[in-house]
Amino acid sequence: MDARLRVLSTYKLLNNARYFRLRLCLEGIATGVAAGVIISGFRLALIEGAVLREKLLADLFADGFTASAVLLWLGALLVIAFVLTRLKNAEPQAAGSGIPQVKGAIAGVFKLRWLRILLVKFAACAIAIGSGLSLGRAGPSIQMGAVAGQGVSRLLARPRVEERYLLSGGAAAGLAAVFNAPLTGVIFVLEELNHNFSGLLLFPALSASLAATLVSRIMLGRDTVFDFSGLPIMQVGDFWVILAAGFICGVLGLFFNAGLLNSNRLYQTGILKNTYVSNFLLLVITGAAGFYLPQALGGGDDLLTDIAFNSYPLTVLLLFLAAKVVLTLLAFGSGLPGGAFIPTLVTGGLVGSVAATVFTQLDFLGAAYKANIIVICMAAFFTASVRTPITATVLVMEMTGSFLHLLPLALASLTAFATTEIWRAKPLYGELLLRLLNSTKTPDRSAEQERSIIELTVATGSTADGRLVREISWPRHTLLVDVKRGDEELIPEGNTRLRSGDTLYILGYATEIRDLEKLIGR
Repeated sequence: MDARLRVLSTYKLLNNARYFRLRLCLEGIATGVAAGVIISGFRLALIEGAVLREKLLADLFADGFTASAVLLWLGALLVIAFVLTRLKNAEPQAAGSGIPQVKGAIAGVFKLRWLRILLVKFAACAIAIGSGLSLGRAGPSIQMGAVAGQGVSRLLARPRVEERYLLSGGAAAGLAAVFNAPLTGVIFVLEELNHNFSGLLLFPALSASLAATLVSRIMLGRDTVFDFSGLPIMQVGDFWVILAAGFICGVLGLFFNAGLLNSNRLYQTGILKNTYVSNFLLLVITGAAGFYLPQALGGGDDLLTDIAFNSYPLTVLLLFLAAKVVLTLLAFGSGLPGGAFIPTLVTGGLVGSVAATVFTQLDFLGAAYKANIIVICMAAFFTASVRTPITATVLVMEMTGSFLHLLPLALASLTAFATTEIWRAKPLYGELLLRLLNSTKTPDRSAEQERSIIELTVATGSTADGRLVREISWPRHTLLVDVKRGDEELIPEGNTRLRSGDTLYILGYATEIRDLEKLIGR
């Protein structure tokens, strides 16, 4: 289809807002069902993979660490390293967590090869996480859900602006299916992937998230990844402990985030530049650690549930924390398919277990509130790394199954967020996206050369707020084609005065989004 015809078709679609919202809702349901089936199958593969790994290791070393058993183990790791390397090279867009790639696709700067990514991501993550690498499944699930949405868009031959909505809906569905937490999927897409609480975006995100959660519960049951239901309610007099925990997580989260962002440097020196060698050594180190601390392997969700409801000495908790941090940094820095979403939550929970033990030993807090501090620190630590306090609060709130924990969770997340703001910390996924954009090995960026409709909302106090259209210095190649104010539609003219909350539809290149955001604000 000619570019002018595509733009005209999109413009007509936007003019029929009610029909467009209904269509997005129905397409979101289709995306959610597809993502729910894929992610549920992915979770089943990981469960079976972990069981198979434990059984094979038990059989292999039934007679102890004999020379033949060790050689067979090393040989198996060598084969796994070879397969993982080939999969990673087969589809570079499937590397890492996949969240930065999804952010770039939604922003219109990347084109994703949806089917190839889906197949490679599923297989590579199942092998990597199933082998015990300290990687999470949430990030990969977000990317697989997003490309499922892109697949629905391509099968229905939808325009690019609609495809971005379905990418967002699929990402929400992927996260919702992982945690059985539909609100978390929606909030993460709005807060992190789009930085935009658009009404049109809400329809596919919410419908896809709900559909994926329903499919996940049908296939796997209602259990969440972490089960912290039935926690006691903390008293107002203990809120200073929450503030302290939020500050601690903010500071430690800064260092953890810096470690994640710089862990790839380890693989840029000496023999580690060879990906076959580095992946093999990573598997050996992880496997060796697993003989002594098997709880630290994989995402670590079982470890967190264990320490929350069982008592361990402080030295053991510190050992768990150190092992989880080191194994996560090594695995994440390798660039293998797999995320840091769940390992970050687990690390925050381990920080909380250490803090709770210290607080109870000093009689600052009752022992009954140990699990409360763990979940509070999960939210705060995740906020410090990803800088999404609303997502962190809602996620942990859904896991606890009670709105009564909203205030302490939000307080800790806000404290951690404020702490990272003081040091001007860089958000994890935003920084990773910038590195992808500046890398010579970026995904297909031909989308930058194509004009499409961009949706932005006028922010209070922005340059555009309260000004006439003709008074605004628009980027050179952009054209304001539509303005929506609530249910009212305005035909933009030079004398049209923009107001906070107006939704603007602008024809332009993806490379102009940043300039538009400075004018309009988010």
